[in-house]
Parts: sequence; structure tokens; C-alpha cells
Amino acid sequence: MKKIISLQVFLFATLAIFGQQFTLSQKTINLDAGVGGTLAKTIQITNNSTTDTDFTWTLINANFKNSWVTTFCDPFVCHNTPFANSNPFVIGKSKTKTFQIDVETNADCGTGQLALAIKLDSDPTHADTLTYNLKAWCTGIEDVKSKTPKVILYDAAESIQVSGISDFKQVKIIDLSGRSIATQQLNGNDIQSISLPFLPKGVYIFHFEKFGIEVNVKFVKL
Repeated sequence: MKKIISLQVFLFATLAIFGQQFTLSQKTINLDAGVGGTLAKTIQITNNSTTDTDFTWTLINANFKNSWVTTFCDPFVCHNTPFANSNPFVIGKSKTKTFQIDVETNADCGTGQLALAIKLDSDPTHADTLTYNLKAWCTGIEDVKSKTPKVILYDAAESIQVSGISDFKQVKIIDLSGRSIATQQLNGNDIQSISLPFLPKGVYIFHFEKFGIEVNVKFVKL
């Protein structure tokens, strides 16, 4: 019985590895920058198989400002807009390579998206999608102030719910003396509960910042 169980576990593990021939360190990347800024990001792709493997990435969506100059570097070469439709590359067995995107916005604000389908050439059913959501702010100040964070709901013991924070990546919790107590990463949602179980009762400040614009919201831990 022990041998049968061990064999089943081994087969399950083998199938799990085989079923995931490659992995992307991130599949959806949100990039934003201030006026005239550069949008850039590097991710990794790992070949999980035991042999050198041929892959192809195919452009499935390229929608951004005509003035934006986009460079995409795969494991072989860097490609500039306009991209070719498909590009082959090889990753050695159990090796990791990088993909990098770099977008020069040329002070032209707006939004865009770049999406790539990445597939295993020997078996196209093993495929994944890499999506870049791009945003260049028009004026920084006006865009940030258009969504002012507000406390909307208290939970006396555990957390405080705040709205208007989708454009901020983190919040600092500061006491009235100006001392920074903690920093919490935000998930991009417009409404989020900020956990406070570690705080003693008292008055504090949520400090949000983006592109040099600071927004402070006072709250009370009950």
C-alpha cells in the first residue's frame, strides 16, 4: 500500500511539472508615470522542462499613443514599434530569461495596452498571455486631486475603509507628532480596508503621495 501511495504521489508531481512547461513572474503589469515620464518593467520567464525549449511570442494587442516609442526586449533581441507579429526565442532547460518593456511617452499623456501571447512551439496548448496596461498622467496634480482619499467606514477594532485611493500605491500611517508608524501597500482598488490591529486608540493620519502630491486624511482609532 505504501508503494502504491508513493507511486501515485510521484506521478501527480510529475504531471504537475509537465503541465506547467513555463511560468511568467507576472502576467498583468500596470505601469504609470507622470508628465514626460518613462514606463518600464522587467519580468522573468522560466523554462520548467528538462530540455532546451523553443517558444514564440505573438503580438495580440498594441493600443497606445502614436507618439509613444515602445521598445520590447525578449530573450533574443529588442524590438521597436511597430512590432513584428511573431518572434521566436529559445530558453535553455530549467533556465530563466527576461522580458523588458520601455515606453517613452514624449510628454504625451494617455492610456494604452500591449498584450503578448507566449506559447510553447512543440505544444501550442501550453500558452500564456502577458499584458501591460500603460498610463501617462496628463498633469499629475489635477489627476491625483480628482480622487481625494476619504474615510468612509470605521471598524473600531480592526480596520478603516477608505475610498478614492485607486491611484495610490501605498499609504503611511503617521501619529500627530509626525512619526511614521507603518506603511501599507495598496492593491489598486478604489475602496480598500486598511488594517490597524496594531494601533493603540488615538488620532492618526493616513498619508498618501503620488508624483509629489501629498494628501493627508485624519482618522480616529476607536
